[in-house]
Amino acid sequence: MNKGNQNKPYNEAIAHKQNIEGYPKTSGGKPPLPIKLIGYFLFVSFS
Repeated sequence: MNKGNQNKPYNEAIAHKQNIEGYPKTSGGKPPLPIKLIGYFLFVSFS
Protein backbone atom coordinates (compact mmCIF):
# COMPACT_ATOMS: atom_id res chain seq x y z
CA MET A 1 0.00 0.00 0.00
CA ASN A 2 1.50 3.33 -0.97
CA LYS A 3 1.25 6.61 0.94
CA GLY A 4 -1.35 8.09 -1.43
CA ASN A 5 -3.95 5.45 -0.55
CA GLN A 6 -3.30 5.46 3.19
CA ASN A 7 -6.56 7.24 4.15
CA LYS A 8 -8.71 5.79 1.36
CA PRO A 9 -11.16 3.12 2.52
CA TYR A 10 -10.91 -0.14 0.61
CA ASN A 11 -14.66 -0.70 0.28
CA GLU A 12 -18.01 1.06 0.69
CA ALA A 13 -18.79 -0.52 4.06
CA ILE A 14 -15.68 0.98 5.65
CA ALA A 15 -16.42 4.38 4.08
CA HIS A 16 -19.99 4.27 5.40
CA LYS A 17 -18.79 3.35 8.90
CA GLN A 18 -16.27 6.21 8.89
CA ASN A 19 -18.98 8.68 7.79
CA ILE A 20 -21.49 7.49 10.40
CA GLU A 21 -19.02 7.37 13.29
CA GLY A 22 -17.39 10.68 12.45
CA TYR A 23 -13.95 9.34 11.61
CA PRO A 24 -11.42 12.14 12.31
CA LYS A 25 -9.79 13.76 9.32
CA THR A 26 -6.01 13.88 9.19
CA SER A 27 -5.84 17.40 7.77
CA GLY A 28 -6.49 20.51 9.83
CA GLY A 29 -5.49 19.98 13.42
CA LYS A 30 -6.40 23.40 14.79
CA PRO A 31 -9.14 23.68 17.44
CA PRO A 32 -11.88 26.28 16.97
CA LEU A 33 -11.39 29.69 18.56
CA PRO A 34 -13.79 29.22 21.52
CA ILE A 35 -11.99 26.01 22.51
CA LYS A 36 -8.64 27.82 22.30
CA LEU A 37 -9.93 30.64 24.50
CA ILE A 38 -11.23 28.21 27.12
CA GLY A 39 -7.89 26.42 27.06
CA TYR A 40 -5.97 29.67 27.52
CA PHE A 41 -8.26 30.68 30.39
CA LEU A 42 -7.83 27.34 32.17
CA PHE A 43 -4.08 27.34 31.63
CA VAL A 44 -3.68 30.85 33.07
CA SER A 45 -6.07 30.28 35.98
CA PHE A 46 -4.28 27.10 37.16
CA SER A 47 -0.76 28.48 36.73
